[in-house]
Amino acid sequence: MTSQERVMTALDFRTPDRVPRFDEFWSEWVDRWRHERPQYAGVSPKDHYGVDVQIVVGDESIAPSRAERLQETPDGVLRRDGWGRVVRTIPGGYFYEQVQNALEDKKDLDGLHFDPPDMPARYESYDTGMPALKERYCVFAKTGGPFIRTYFVRGEVNYLMDMVEDPSFAAELTMRIADHLIAVGLEELRRWDLYDTGVWIYDDMASAQSPMFSPKTADAILVPAWAKMVAAFKAA
Repeated sequence: MTSQERVMTALDFRTPDRVPRFDEFWSEWVDRWRHERPQYAGVSPKDHYGVDVQIVVGDESIAPSRAERLQETPDGVLRRDGWGRVVRTIPGGYFYEQVQNALEDKKDLDGLHFDPPDMPARYESYDTGMPALKERYCVFAKTGGPFIRTYFVRGEVNYLMDMVEDPSFAAELTMRIADHLIAVGLEELRRWDLYDTGVWIYDDMASAQSPMFSPKTADAILVPAWAKMVAAFKAA
């Protein structure tokens, strides 16, 4: 079986030739793997371990055209990203500090800028290589989820406080972000012709102990957005 046949057979509740595999590898792990297993020089870990799934995503930020580097010092880089936030990174660091949000004041909601979801620059990183990826993997499109992407715009603490203090505003902002993610996901499906596989929605919304909000809050603010996204992608 090809990777696509294997994955889709399993998702169709039939028995493939083996269990489909999906994994991603940190770059530091790959470096160590190559160092400790020189016999695999020139072989990718995905090929060696028989990974079947490849996730592809465009630039789903709300305004990639407005991204810019603001300041660079030996201690780190300050930049405005496509989510409109200002983030700080340090040399050698993977994570970042979000120091300013795109939507600091709730009254500015209607002024929030969104670049067109079909802007070609969002997708060009995968455009030319898509045929080769499909030949090797079962390829799925991907978007972020409405919780994490909304707090990218509003700020994590602000958004969590909005959920408690002003749930109607939180729900409105969440749905606007969800509508944008839907448009990006639909364009990924169309542009890369992934209608025969599907879309994965990634939403980081919990610690190791619990979700970051109550089930009641999720029902009121996030479930409508999740449901709208799923319905749109299923319809496509």
